[in-house]
Amino acid sequence: TMLILHPTTNLVQQEARSVLTTCHPSKVAYHAFKDKEILADINAQLKKMADNKDYRKIDPEAFYRVVLMTRGIAIQRPQALTKICSENQFPILQQLMELMKALY
Repeated sequence: TMLILHPTTNLVQQEARSVLTTCHPSKVAYHAFKDKEILADINAQLKKMADNKDYRKIDPEAFYRVVLMTRGIAIQRPQALTKICSENQFPILQQLMELMKALY
């Protein structure tokens, strides 16, 4: 699971996805698991960024990656984003908006 959360080469990403796909009985179960893990990691990263009061020290590449990963789920499976965030109380969208406002 950690391999899909961190930047790695395309080959490593594909192999990690293949392994995860075989571990789940269906594509729906695979996507539900993957989305939950990605959103939990995004939530943790955003909390860490928000706790840093000096916004100049936020890594722009890490923030951009968080935005891209959130965008990917929001485009492909918006209902999953809403469901997972509400069930697990991940205030991801609020945190993203607050950080964007502070960084702007």
